[in-house]
Amino acid sequence: MRQNIKKKRAPVAVRDANNLSDSVIIGRYATAATIANDTLAVLARAIVIGAKLVDLVQLGDNTITAALAALPDRPSKSGTCFPVCISLNGVVGHYAPVEGDEEIALGDVVKVELGVHVDGYIASAGTTVVVGTNVYASPDALLTHPLGDRLSRAMAAGTYAMQAIARSLRPGTSNLLIRDMASSLLASFDVQAVDRCISFSAAQFVADGPKHLALKPPVAADPETHIEEAFVAVNDVFVVDVRVSTGTGHLKLMEVRPTVYRRNLDETYMLRTKLARTALSEVDHRFPTFPFSVGQLTGGAHARFGLKQAEQANLVDPFIMARERSANDVVVLYKATMLVTATETIISTFVPTFPEGFGADAIVDQGLRAVLAQDLVHNGQPLQFTPPETMDM
Repeated sequence: MRQNIKKKRAPVAVRDANNLSDSVIIGRYATAATIANDTLAVLARAIVIGAKLVDLVQLGDNTITAALAALPDRPSKSGTCFPVCISLNGVVGHYAPVEGDEEIALGDVVKVELGVHVDGYIASAGTTVVVGTNVYASPDALLTHPLGDRLSRAMAAGTYAMQAIARSLRPGTSNLLIRDMASSLLASFDVQAVDRCISFSAAQFVADGPKHLALKPPVAADPETHIEEAFVAVNDVFVVDVRVSTGTGHLKLMEVRPTVYRRNLDETYMLRTKLARTALSEVDHRFPTFPFSVGQLTGGAHARFGLKQAEQANLVDPFIMARERSANDVVVLYKATMLVTATETIISTFVPTFPEGFGADAIVDQGLRAVLAQDLVHNGQPLQFTPPETMDM
């Protein structure tokens, strides 16, 4: 998802070091994915009634740190490519609290997202947990939730969208065709993706590459919803980000301080205070290209104060906090890293699935069913799909 809805960040040029036929490179991606998946599982088990959000974020950070430290051949440049975030109910994401007593409650819809990199090769992951029940094993339990059928449709649509996009990431396929396919699939469930939900291509030390994926058509008055046409190619890597609302998908800003930032590489400025220079120096050393949370900085309150000055000088960009406009609606999240090799698409990080057939009745279009029936092995063949509105009746 685009992180800053005030201004558009210029795409970062993708380096050449992304040859997925290289066993070392594919191994780096796999190692990062294992740590990301394991951490996601640890957090999913820890999301229980009464758990504090700040403690969950710390648990995730500690789990990743320990796993990286245990690698026998850990490259010196390894860490997080996206901070551990825990966002509740209508909050879209990007929330990594460093203090406070906010707790998990029964029925909360909890979104977890995080990312790990090993030598710059990334694995981002995200999922949604409904507190009080394992909805992926027993989806009928969703019907007892206050949002009932709306939540059930949103979660089913999100998981099907992830599977359909994975089967659409084939060499030669237009990202605009993938957008039309994903939009049609979500419409089958009568749900909406949240505004400005954009996925990015990735490469070594790059998490926001030049190729983008969208989940719905652009809005003329909002340039952030427009993506340039690009074609999937062998060795592409995408962090696929699907956020679906039980409501309209339209968002409103939250009046809270951002907790996730990113270094703005396009700006330079000599900061006046030592606190600000110290905070920025740590960012430049530990997070020169990847997003980070305030809590990951080692200086505590001093670092937060210094970071605020760096933000005022446009040296770091915040991931602005937003939520669904309706207080009664929630957002669900699924995020995974997908690698396009010469013969297949690899889903490297975890995507939950419901029991076979759950929600499938909503997908009546045969073209969408055909996409979902395809194998992840593509042998270099592009996606064949005609959006329902253009099909012959």
